[in-house]
Amino acid sequence: MYKAIIFDIDGTLADTNQLILESFNFISLKYLNSKFDFNELTKYFGPPENYLFQQLFKDNFEDAASDYYHFYAMNFHNYVVVFNEIIQAVKLLKNNNIILAIYTGKGNSSTYITLEKLGIFHLFDEIMTGDNLPSYKPNPIGIMNFIEKYNLKNDEVILFGDTLTDIKAAKGAGIPVGIFLWASYHKEIIFNHKPNFVFFTPLSFDYFIRTNCNI
Repeated sequence: MYKAIIFDIDGTLADTNQLILESFNFISLKYLNSKFDFNELTKYFGPPENYLFQQLFKDNFEDAASDYYHFYAMNFHNYVVVFNEIIQAVKLLKNNNIILAIYTGKGNSSTYITLEKLGIFHLFDEIMTGDNLPSYKPNPIGIMNFIEKYNLKNDEVILFGDTLTDIKAAKGAGIPVGIFLWASYHKEIIFNHKPNFVFFTPLSFDYFIRTNCNI
């Protein structure tokens, strides 16, 4: 039985792709007079946002970052598709004393905004972002620190995400990983990297936690 669950955010708790694209293009148009399509933007995914902003906006970094987070927060519910079944599952897990964590490449600002807008910030025992760790996903250091801090065994922890990065991070830490496919943009390569579990619907995830988390 799992005693702790680690969640990714984007594509796992909600589909935030359109919000990220619109927020980024808002500042890109303002400061660079250019726009990106989503496929172009995914090439920059990995490091936290501020790292990317420093590379692209240089002298305008602070203003661009401020504008991005303001747009992101103000337009959250205009562009985000919330996975309500997953949110309810998170609440169920918390009510049954499962230790909950976030492990994301997002920075602190966008992570906190997202979890607050989803109404679940207070449910997580640990929030690990690209800003508060020495290395970001797929480096497994966040998972390893979490296991040590909560005195867990590797087979008592599982990570849920939607990308190859999540698979690599979990395998690097020696824990199982489950992948949500309904919003993943890595569907074509997920199976080649053999995650322990694959979920095609939120209902299948609900069944999984009820049978594997002593609920």
